[in-house]
Amino acid sequence: MNLVTVLEDNARLFAESTALIDSSAGQTITYRELLNRVNAVAAGLASLGVKKGDRVALYLPNGSEFIISFFAVLKLGAIAVPFNIQLKQYEIEQLIKHSQPKVMIGRQEETDAEVIPVLQGLPSEPKIVKVGSKTGSGEIGFADLLDQEPLSGTACPADDEYAAIYYTSGTTGVMKGALLTHHNLAAVAKINGHYLLGLNDQDRVLGVSPYSHVYFLQVVLGPLSVGAAVVTLERPSPILALEAIEKYRVTHVSTVPTMFRYLLRHYQDKKYDVESWRIAGSAATNVPLSLVNEVKETFQVDFFDTYGCTETSSTITYTRLRHYQPGSVGLPAHGVNVKFVDDDAQEVPVGQIGEIIVKSPGVFAGYWRDPDKTRESFTADGWFKTGDLGYQDEQGYIYIVGRKKDVVVSGGYNIYPWEVERLLLSHPQVAEAAV
Repeated sequence: MNLVTVLEDNARLFAESTALIDSSAGQTITYRELLNRVNAVAAGLASLGVKKGDRVALYLPNGSEFIISFFAVLKLGAIAVPFNIQLKQYEIEQLIKHSQPKVMIGRQEETDAEVIPVLQGLPSEPKIVKVGSKTGSGEIGFADLLDQEPLSGTACPADDEYAAIYYTSGTTGVMKGALLTHHNLAAVAKINGHYLLGLNDQDRVLGVSPYSHVYFLQVVLGPLSVGAAVVTLERPSPILALEAIEKYRVTHVSTVPTMFRYLLRHYQDKKYDVESWRIAGSAATNVPLSLVNEVKETFQVDFFDTYGCTETSSTITYTRLRHYQPGSVGLPAHGVNVKFVDDDAQEVPVGQIGEIIVKSPGVFAGYWRDPDKTRESFTADGWFKTGDLGYQDEQGYIYIVGRKKDVVVSGGYNIYPWEVERLLLSHPQVAEAAV
């Protein structure tokens, strides 16, 4: 199973249903139209020499072009490599050198400013496709790809073949490319769309987080896997988000705690019609209970929280709707196995703090071109070591206490960053805290 076949199935089942609403472009795209555009861009990429196993970098803001490009790359059996749109020349140069993309798709403004200057001198220079490039300019424009005769047939990559490289710096500051397979993407999209969000083809989902982040699997791939609609927001603006919720009758909103605070502030200034909004979600550990309650009461929504990382395709745990446990990141997600172990890799008793290790359909294949780091990240019997510390209570709820590397030992006692953060956040004048 892969996401391209899922999209093809949905293009038959929900042909004229809305798949994407690009709020910046004011454009609505049906599932049938989405598949046609994916096939056209796939044909265009193939004409540029992209084939199975090649990397294609996506240096794009949130929008329909990103989503179409992502699926087009998968259709060819190539590997999508999302770049954060906020990256500058030095970081981009390092990622290009490391991933060696055959093609790079980017918006003209950022590409001209941050990509073109670093291409000279690179051992492998990608072909550049620009979103917004004028026809006849001599450049390859995204519109040129859309004009191609749609590609028929599919590469049908195997489940264990690579589909995407998501770069993460984690706590080391050194960028590592996490390899996600087609099985990872398809399985986690289903977990997110069906089990986590509980979506159907009548729902509309707004994700106010960069698509270059693995959170993309939750806010885009999850909805599209079940026939729901995705509302895109080019930049994380609370006013634009509230306007989109009102205009497009959004039912689900996923974002970070800071954005929820901004949404609350601007909602008080001007009452928007958010009656359609039913569920709010966050992907941050230890969301303050006061914020959760304010979001629920102000917008009259259910609230869920998730915990995960890039290497697990985002989702390890999530809170059950209407069963929000204060301070907890919830229960293991569908199909996810979690254990807590000591320094000797021995499982610790319930209630005792240990390192969180995971086995799940979302656990990545390893780090791109870094076999040593890959080996270090797994136990001898194949469990991924998250590096996070936490514990599980008698009801199975999981609590995160910090990173294993960040524990401070004082007077023989372990001091965890979350304890200090929780104390700071208890003050009404403190909005955010990180230790």
